[in-house]
Amino acid sequence: MTWLAVALLAGVCVVMRVAVPLGLGDRRPAWLERALAAAMPALLAALVVSGTVSDGQRLDLDPRLAGVAVGAAIAFARGPLLLVVFAATGVTALIRAVT
Repeated sequence: MTWLAVALLAGVCVVMRVAVPLGLGDRRPAWLERALAAAMPALLAALVVSGTVSDGQRLDLDPRLAGVAVGAAIAFARGPLLLVVFAATGVTALIRAVT
């Protein structure tokens, strides 16, 4: 069911990014441009968070959540992507080793 939801959300994003600009041409309002630009990252973030804190049926708070939080904090501070990935995996591995 999760992969079906991912595929449907991806399809909606593609339709939003392709069909809406083709239909409206140069008459797109500024608010629509901002909404289209923010839709993809927001959907990706929602998928990452729901995949991290859920096991499909219920919430599951484990070391992955701490890793995602550290990665998000570094990304928010505009850190390099490699640092985001290594810091998130390092924190997750450290917490798993300690507990």
